[in-house]
Amino acid sequence: NTPYTDLDVQPGGIVCVSDASDAGEDISKLLDLAMFGIYYAKQNNLTFMVPKLLSQAYAVGKFQNIYPTEEKKVVMYFLDGYCEGRMSAKKKFKSTAITTAQLLQKSDPDFSFKRAFYENIWPRKEILNVVDAYLEKNFGNGPFAAVQLLWDSGNCEKAMAEKGLNPRLCSPQRDFVTHVMSNFINDRPLPPLFVLSDGQKKDKLSTYNSPNDFKFDKLCTRTTFICSIIRLEITARSNIFIGAKINPTAVVVARLRAHRQLRTGVFYPNILEWTPEMKQEEFYGTWYNITEWSFIHKSGKKKQDPAKSKLIFDEEDLYLDPYSS
Repeated sequence: NTPYTDLDVQPGGIVCVSDASDAGEDISKLLDLAMFGIYYAKQNNLTFMVPKLLSQAYAVGKFQNIYPTEEKKVVMYFLDGYCEGRMSAKKKFKSTAITTAQLLQKSDPDFSFKRAFYENIWPRKEILNVVDAYLEKNFGNGPFAAVQLLWDSGNCEKAMAEKGLNPRLCSPQRDFVTHVMSNFINDRPLPPLFVLSDGQKKDKLSTYNSPNDFKFDKLCTRTTFICSIIRLEITARSNIFIGAKINPTAVVVARLRAHRQLRTGVFYPNILEWTPEMKQEEFYGTWYNITEWSFIHKSGKKKQDPAKSKLIFDEEDLYLDPYSS
């Protein structure tokens, strides 16, 4: 029950990623560093120092909940100079620096850890306040969908096609998104839509001109990185998410949605791939996130147990690791 701020660091001291700045503002890379770093640190009796940008955007203390019974800090906020070996005059922590390549080689988080990690990713309170206000103003307590438009100079479509996936999910126009959603929400009204875009395919972006289409970009006056975290968090709260499977940011959104499941009412899995032959059904209550972060299971459509309000899967299905794809 000791508050996070009062906990001591691990006996081995602290460890940081010396080249974390090479990740730039790429949130997927930064979160991967944190995920691998926290796991590595705990296995070696160290406290992981979260990269600087993540410290500015996320409530680092929440990561402590990954190990709820741990009596020493598993993480700490970024402190300038520690990766260069500089010590604090008040608290002389032993510090160790590790490169990204070394970290990825030495750390191999299991699925239960990854699930706990994504359950405990929460932006700082000032960011959550902006997100909550935006959601309340535009969507209230009702459902909404989110779509991500990623062109990436044509690289998204190329990568999707190489994997045999539908490239239209990279930067879909409004009528295609409407078609995809209409195919599996039956006769329910289409929800309002939150739109993310890298801004490259302006012709596709211009098709989102309905009064029920919302964009956050013009409203954000903060730094580019903080604005991206706000958009990411809004998207993670959606009831339906459509994105491209090869896009790392879309994968982050998918993992957050699958493990946190914040929205009440009908919760639809992530649509990261699509073919016209796919048949959908409504998913109520708890949804087991399995197999490639997609909304359809390899073995086909699954039936629902109304008594349990959960999808019925064979036992082995529950242990498939979606990170293995």
